Amino acid sequence: TEAHKALVADPARLEWLRTKRGLTGETAERFRLGWIERDLYHDRAEWGLPPEPREDGKPKKLFLPAGLLITGPDRLRIRRAKSGEFGKYFVAPGSGNAPLVIGAEHPVESTGAVIVESELDAMLLHQEITVPVLIIATGSTSNGPDQAMVDDLTRRPFVLVALDSDKAGGKAAWGKWMGIIPNATRAPMPASWGKDHTDAFLSGHGL
Repeated sequence: TEAHKALVADPARLEWLRTKRGLTGETAERFRLGWIERDLYHDRAEWGLPPEPREDGKPKKLFLPAGLLITGPDRLRIRRAKSGEFGKYFVAPGSGNAPLVIGAEHPVESTGAVIVESELDAMLLHQEITVPVLIIATGSTSNGPDQAMVDDLTRRPFVLVALDSDKAGGKAAWGKWMGIIPNATRAPMPASWGKDHTDAFLSGHGL
């Protein structure tokens, strides 16, 4: 809640979100995006996490890096302000890996689906697409559908597997989705548009 308030009250951060990710302030509020201004260290017990000792035997703190806070159905993911050697994303300990699902309220038999990797791509698609659609963000190329999701997707008029147009995205698309969902079509962004929907949008293409 504090991180969300910090983001929506900061015009400079909202402008950064719009120019760098294509997301409006309304979308930030809809999905409760937040901003963590500086690295934080919390007591693990306060978060319901078991103790974890450091090398010197003292209890380890729960570390949360500065950056854009993305809340999923069962996790907290942070897009680091400074990725450096640690990578772009940090997932808070204790988080799960359930996909982010947007648009589940629409009728299954008449609503198509789009599968993407990034939660931010999914939020951008929800913002830009004006017709009912189910959008699923896997969160990682290592995640595939469970049986309940397969059953749901096979009842839909179409499923576009639009994971990133890179080697990892292609491997995950064919290895975890295309082979088990008969009505699925591989639909990556054209490489000249970028590797994902945000790249395409920021390059001026209509999603």
